[in-house]
Amino acid sequence: MAENAPTGKQWLLRYAFPCAEERFFLGKISEEQLGEIERLARNNGEASEQLLETCFPDAMKERRKYAQARGIEELSPADEIDFWRNHHDQDGCKVLRGEIISTDGVAAWVKCGEQKLLAINYYNLPLDNKRVVYLHCRVIVDAEI
Repeated sequence: MAENAPTGKQWLLRYAFPCAEERFFLGKISEEQLGEIERLARNNGEASEQLLETCFPDAMKERRKYAQARGIEELSPADEIDFWRNHHDQDGCKVLRGEIISTDGVAAWVKCGEQKLLAINYYNLPLDNKRVVYLHCRVIVDAEI
């Protein structure tokens, strides 16, 4: 793995974080939990298993099933990315693959199938037109090189 490349748990938080604010507004997590998740996501940290289970119980359950089906305990960075990109789909919440139409660096218009979505570049990824990106709750989580 390249130096400074995110760990599996950092990828987990990066992909899960975009759901945190909605879960807070629905009363499913506290303001303190939202703040901790946001702080960790902003600083590329790793959240504790307990915090992740509390804040994202359905996604964590899905991840366990994914890992069990593959006979592994800990998801590698590649496993984590595969889970979120290809297997996370619950109640209409899923990761979308799209292509940048235009961007100012902070936000981007992304074409996902027939939809055009405005997405936030929360993780300050290098973006340019035609780059393939992955969105979760209209947050650009990852970009293909």
